[in-house]
Amino acid sequence: MNQQPITLSSIKNKVFGIKEEASKTLLQLVDYHNTLFKSKIDTDTAITAYNKYKITRRRLVDFMNYQYKKKDFPLNDLTLEFVASFDLYLKVVFKNSHNTVVKHCKNLKAIINLGIQYQWLEHNPFLRHKTPYKEGNKSILTKEELATLESKVFTIPRLQLHRISIF
Repeated sequence: MNQQPITLSSIKNKVFGIKEEASKTLLQLVDYHNTLFKSKIDTDTAITAYNKYKITRRRLVDFMNYQYKKKDFPLNDLTLEFVASFDLYLKVVFKNSHNTVVKHCKNLKAIINLGIQYQWLEHNPFLRHKTPYKEGNKSILTKEELATLESKVFTIPRLQLHRISIF
């Protein structure tokens, strides 16, 4: 039995004998994107960026289960409401800071744009979703704090290297 939802276009296609392709899902697109992204590690992308996309995927799985009680979501059913709900979920349920939420939404938007590029989606649910980064609280170190950093010996070689590159 076909598990596709009944839509106006599916009825029209049935009447006119047009064979429908199974709609792709959000996680299929995310996994496809992440596979492509992973293949570019050490060429023009970093492993840390790839890891952030993996985290965004986990957040999407958690969100779809929490909000819709689904394991996946058809791409063509994505709406601005889905995006806004994901944004709110990350803030309220997951307690992410504003800029962390923006980063996850930015990652999802990049994934969606890939789907649009490959014509897996008919519309862009991010078209009216705008959430800019908020400026962080930057402070200048005092002379005493700089002296403390300069004299500090780190046990982690990477941190020691960064301390040396600063001074």
